[in-house]
Amino acid sequence: VSPDVGFGGFQTRTLGTLGGNDLGLIIMCPALGMPDNATDMLNSTCAIMFAFLLTGEFEKMENASLWELAMSNFMKTTQFNHIKCSFNSARALEDEIDRASHADITIIMISYILMFFYVTCGLGRLSWSPKECGIKAKVTVALTGVLIVLVSVICALGVLSYFRLPATLVVIEVVPFLTLAVGIDNVFIIVQTLQKTMGRYIGEDKICPREIMIQVLENVGPSMLLSSTTQTVAFALGGLSTMPAVRNFAFNATLAVLIDFILQMTIFLVVLTRDTEREIAGRIDCVCCVRPEASHIPYRPGIIKRFVENVWSKALFHPNSFIRPLVVAVFFCGAVISATLIPMLEVGLDETMALPLDSHLTVYLDDIFKYLNVGPSVNFVFRNNDPSRPLDVFNDEIHRQLLSSPTSLFQTMEAYSENDHYMTGTPKSWLKSYETEWLPAFECCRSDAHGGFCPSSEAASHHGCRECPAKEDNKMEYLKWFLQDIPDLNGCVYGGKPIYGHAVNFTGSTGIRAGYFSVSHKQLTGSKDFIMSRKAALNLVEEVNSKNPNITVFPYSHFYHFYEQYDTIHKETVIDVAICLGAVFIMSNIILGCNIKAAIILLTSVFMIVIDLLGAMVVLNIPLNAISLVNIIMSIGISVEFSAHIIKSFVRYSSYGDMPIQASYRALAGTGPAILSGITLTKVVGIFVLIFAKSRLFQVFYFKMFLSVIVLGALHALAFLPALMSLM
Repeated sequence: VSPDVGFGGFQTRTLGTLGGNDLGLIIMCPALGMPDNATDMLNSTCAIMFAFLLTGEFEKMENASLWELAMSNFMKTTQFNHIKCSFNSARALEDEIDRASHADITIIMISYILMFFYVTCGLGRLSWSPKECGIKAKVTVALTGVLIVLVSVICALGVLSYFRLPATLVVIEVVPFLTLAVGIDNVFIIVQTLQKTMGRYIGEDKICPREIMIQVLENVGPSMLLSSTTQTVAFALGGLSTMPAVRNFAFNATLAVLIDFILQMTIFLVVLTRDTEREIAGRIDCVCCVRPEASHIPYRPGIIKRFVENVWSKALFHPNSFIRPLVVAVFFCGAVISATLIPMLEVGLDETMALPLDSHLTVYLDDIFKYLNVGPSVNFVFRNNDPSRPLDVFNDEIHRQLLSSPTSLFQTMEAYSENDHYMTGTPKSWLKSYETEWLPAFECCRSDAHGGFCPSSEAASHHGCRECPAKEDNKMEYLKWFLQDIPDLNGCVYGGKPIYGHAVNFTGSTGIRAGYFSVSHKQLTGSKDFIMSRKAALNLVEEVNSKNPNITVFPYSHFYHFYEQYDTIHKETVIDVAICLGAVFIMSNIILGCNIKAAIILLTSVFMIVIDLLGAMVVLNIPLNAISLVNIIMSIGISVEFSAHIIKSFVRYSSYGDMPIQASYRALAGTGPAILSGITLTKVVGIFVLIFAKSRLFQVFYFKMFLSVIVLGALHALAFLPALMSLM
């Protein structure tokens, strides 16, 4: 146990009363009065914190991790009487996230099972007649559609794993959601178009399933090509992102959507054709050998189809001319309001959000915020401005820039700490402690008869130890002794090994490759504090480097690499969204036959969905981070799937000579049922299960955000788009 971390260090200015500032981890209760001696201090203690420092050497990291695992298991299974214990370790956060992920696998599986059952019921036509229900069922088709989605996702993961691209939790959760939304929507569109086409042949003696399938593909094939190609190109360009999470998602989504489209145009159509032959022959689904007595089964539209055609479409296209302009105006006003909310969008990700609700780390973090007044330590690492040359810290100019000048690194750290730049306490400098405490003290710097180092713990009993000779001429050699010396209550209490043992990296015998001074951040209670504390450290470094040309300084704390992404998160979001939207416009314009008006309508709808989603994130307290950025990029693909089919139908009907209002009405009535019953209700059924997930990560970024995407996409596709197209 490091004395510095466990008990604040052995310092003469705190040794007598045990109540000095260095004793920061024995926490007093002001209500009980401040202590005058050691006994009173123990009676006034609210909490005490111990830290066990493990080696950071690479070859020993595995053993250190195993030690932490054993410690964690011990703390979880041991009952402590009369005291409350909370604990943390370097691996604890990752372990808890893994535990939450495994615990939520059941929830995710239930979600997909419910979606499968819904798809099965939605594709077929339910009836009170068992015979009709068995013949009109689409269990085989639904199972094929879902399996194609799963195969597409697995193939994408496999191909990218071959190229060493990792499959993160974000990828594993979001890519299946996206692919299932796209795939199932296409399945519903194909099947419902097939059922509508077959209705025209009722009563005919000979029905050729292949001819019917050709007619179906003539109707829906172009819109499927439009949506799938546009999404594939948009996600592929999204892979240009510099953010690893977004890049990995984009590559996985590109392959998954592309493979899904290929399999749907091949395997699924074959299965659907064979299933159509079965239905025409009057055989039971999944039990094709069973054939009930032949009888005529009339075609009856489903409830959702009747609702969209007879209720929704007629209400939106009511003869009163103000309804559609009013709908367009309301949606544009909603987009403007959402745009005004975007500047209030917070960035970050609180670590508590990634934890299970019953995690021991939640208790630990609560105790830290309640009792501890300091935050993580930050190390300011320095080296020679010329990396090829060692740093002589005892050179007058270098010493001035590190320690003695008002603009030096150490004094700048003191100024920032005093002025509350997210730093607190007295900075720790091995150079200052060495020169002002250890080196001048008679009982500290001692050598044996052979001129070797005489540790403080041996000085009292070793009669051959004497005070170091020629201290000014051997500062570099004695500095190494200082960093090896362990404090001893009966000898020298200034030994630097517990505090500074790893703070200096020597090169040869005459110089230093690098070193660091450290100071504590103030208590950090949320993502904003962590982000701002890192920025404060960067500002300090920029100030020091600009005024001290012989040294180069950079900051490091254990949490900095998690929050570095927020330096560019706004810029990254704008660039990634702009690239994907640009791809959507270009590809839709090409596939729609250079129909710029239709491409602009599609782009407008997708852009407004993204803007509204950002506004919803503000209202729902969803911060912007790598996970939500992936969801935003994913929402572009979902938005294209919502909008592309209805716009392609509008273009097709317009080419027949229909007026815009007629083409819009026919596009909504023909494509709307598949959009509502396919992508919308399928995902709503699956999403609502996620509210029972143990991790707040799933509840916030997957339940709330996915539901927002689906609701916004459905509203724009079923209300805004038809109204806007009818006015063009």
